[in-house]
Amino acid sequence: MVLAWAAIVVSSAVLPVDDLGMRSAALYLHLIFVPVGFGAVVMMHVYLVLWRTGRQRQREVLALTSVAHKLMAAGLAGLTATGIALDPDLSSPLMRMKLVLLLVLMLNAVRVQQSLRRMVGPVVVSQIAWWGTIGIGYLITTAR
Repeated sequence: MVLAWAAIVVSSAVLPVDDLGMRSAALYLHLIFVPVGFGAVVMMHVYLVLWRTGRQRQREVLALTSVAHKLMAAGLAGLTATGIALDPDLSSPLMRMKLVLLLVLMLNAVRVQQSLRRMVGPVVVSQIAWWGTIGIGYLITTAR
């Protein structure tokens, strides 16, 4: 996870990119990182719901969560690095809202790691933040 965040710091030094081919590659990678990160989130949330309804054991949820958190961190790091490369319009209210949701997402991930017993709240916050950032990203992309 530390290496993923180090990649973001390094990429922010050389990004955004001006070359159209590189920008297309960054967009492609950005779209690849969505299912990596968000897929892990959805998978973990399904297991948490199954656990809360008595259909899954806590031990299995914890095992899945340890793997899912690594995928979520990799997906989020990749999305952040490629997002920087896409040169976002930081003056846009939608982009600012997306960045706020991204911050909420990151803080919520820390909260989830701290306490697996109080999962219902973090699951709702996580879903709102993920779907919000995905939706806003789509709106920003189609508005250009």
